[in-house]
Amino acid sequence: MIKKFVEVRCDYREPETNKYYIDGWESDDDDAEGMTLATVDEDGVVEWLKGFSIGWEVNKETIHSNVFEAIEEAREKQREHKQELVDKCIEEIKNDVMSGDVTAIDGMLILVPTKVLKDFLPEDLTK
Repeated sequence: MIKKFVEVRCDYREPETNKYYIDGWESDDDDAEGMTLATVDEDGVVEWLKGFSIGWEVNKETIHSNVFEAIEEAREKQREHKQELVDKCIEEIKNDVMSGDVTAIDGMLILVPTKVLKDFLPEDLTK
């Protein structure tokens, strides 16, 4: 049996964790209480919430498609937030290079997987 929701939204982003909350309502009654179905973190990872209000198997056969659409919407919003962050980092990197201080850049790049670093460089520089 498919769990259906009349309305599903992802319009709340928790300020401390920056997670989007996927909330669903089983009724179109304005007084109906919704339930949080899942969260989507800054990297787009979905955490399905289970407990007293939610206790179903999570897959596309048992959850109505509007829930998955809301999750994709939240992931897109998170990608947009991340791109803004990347753009700010690029500007800061430019400022650091101009001032001759690459300490922070070094600290950030050391966390990047080796394969990603090698893929960024021309092949002759990776040997």
